[in-house]
Amino acid sequence: MAAGAARRERRDAAPAVWLLSAAILAVLVVAPLGILLFTAFRVPEGQGFTLANFLEAFGEAMYRGPVANSFVYATSVGILSVLVGAPLAWLVTRTDMPGKAVVRTLTIAAFVTPSFLGATAYVILAGPNAGLLNVLYRAVTGADEPLFNIFSMTGLIYVTSLYTFPVVFILTSAALTATPADLEDAARIAGAGRLAVMRTITLPLALPAIFGGFILAFLEALVLFGAPAMLAIPARFHVMTTQVWAFFHYPPQVEVAAAYAMPLLLVAVALLWAQRRLMSRRGYTTVGGRAASPPPIPLGPWRWVACGAVGLVLLLSIGLPYFALLRGALAKSWGLGWSWQNVTLRNFRYVIFEFDPTRSAIVNTLELAAVTATLAALLMGAIAYVAQRRLVAGARALAFLAMAPLAIPGIVLSIGLFKAYSRPPVLLYGTMWLIFIAYLTKYLPIAYTACHAALQTVHADLEDAARILGANRLVAFKDVTMPLFGVGLVSAWLLVFLPSLRELSSSILLFTTRSRVVAVVIYTLYEEGLWEAVSALGILLLGLTLLLVAVAQRFLGRRFLQI
Repeated sequence: MAAGAARRERRDAAPAVWLLSAAILAVLVVAPLGILLFTAFRVPEGQGFTLANFLEAFGEAMYRGPVANSFVYATSVGILSVLVGAPLAWLVTRTDMPGKAVVRTLTIAAFVTPSFLGATAYVILAGPNAGLLNVLYRAVTGADEPLFNIFSMTGLIYVTSLYTFPVVFILTSAALTATPADLEDAARIAGAGRLAVMRTITLPLALPAIFGGFILAFLEALVLFGAPAMLAIPARFHVMTTQVWAFFHYPPQVEVAAAYAMPLLLVAVALLWAQRRLMSRRGYTTVGGRAASPPPIPLGPWRWVACGAVGLVLLLSIGLPYFALLRGALAKSWGLGWSWQNVTLRNFRYVIFEFDPTRSAIVNTLELAAVTATLAALLMGAIAYVAQRRLVAGARALAFLAMAPLAIPGIVLSIGLFKAYSRPPVLLYGTMWLIFIAYLTKYLPIAYTACHAALQTVHADLEDAARILGANRLVAFKDVTMPLFGVGLVSAWLLVFLPSLRELSSSILLFTTRSRVVAVVIYTLYEEGLWEAVSALGILLLGLTLLLVAVAQRFLGRRFLQI
């Protein structure tokens, strides 16, 4: 019996999984980062190393301006996201405001809406010349000047904030839901009023989550490409991501772009480290077991005021943009006004059946998203299992590598991949393989976090019981863990598939005519001024995304966003 157990242990697959996973992560994460650093210090078209790339990248005022613009933009977006997302989370989790289920659903819809589609919609709504709101304003008032000009720093901050506040909402809602009612009840029994309870109990407990949300919103704005490219470039200013993209115009300055990307990488690493430290602090949060949720705070007549304010936020982030895209998609020409003669379905037929780049891009996008999600879920499921069960020495190193891409902005990752795979012996530039590697690398942390969270619900004692009865670890994993872990894998798959459908930052530097994806086609059509086609393709992308979100919520519930 002992000899049989020993043979089963020797057949344990954990070391093989560790070695294979380490090799894959080294290729996906370590190699591009190493080549990116090498490129930043490399002499262009020569031998040796130099600091000249950094001097060229930051020596001229025209290149330093985007750095200041980026930090003003990202800080403003972070602050606005907190000012909107944190109060909204408190209203939904702690008060008797009506329509809370609808608010949750629409906030998730804003969360999954690509910001570049939001930017497109607001060009249709608030473009200074033909924007629908400005046309209406001029017709009513007779004014010559527009009411809104979305092509400005203010417009860029506004549009981006509409799609980053859900991050603060999700994190703050989770923190407020986890706060036991006993703590607030004790404060009220001691004589504290509602404002005092909020100031001394609720806010301190939620503050790490709120600040963590600010950091994530700040970081999202800092590394975003789509919305800045659509709104900042026409307004004749750059942020860092659009300036990196500009360095790739002919003649491409890849070494200068790599040097220019270094601050983005360093800031992303520092902010994500700070966010992890904040979210991992548990010493002062809650003491004791699970407690009942606190009773909702009655708002009285203010509940309708709160409902109206929340409705306005959701109207601006979901209602008006979706309406603008749908109107553009159904119009023969969206600038011709309102009439039945201007309504058509031809735009959908054009982007699906007639425009060749769109058809191939749709196929490419679906294939990329499906393959990326499948491999990311399987790979991160295996790594999460090995790391959480600590089956081999160095398991934590695997977890660290799996989470490392979280600190690599998509456009920065693209530079590293471009240099790594644009020349022999591994020539992948111009193929779907390179974009696949970019997607897989970028979304590894999301898949790992979802798998890790799901495995925490499967106690190791269940596997130990199976092994006591004679199963080896692989059989115990297949027969005991997998049936319980399956929902987590499905959740990880969806959480990678959905953003892969709309990924632009990682694609914009790597695509060619043979490897377009939907997000790149939307941006290309936008540059060509084909608003009706952009709107139709955007509506199709949003429809698929929201359908998948609805299915995920139906079968996974709140576990869908527990990452």
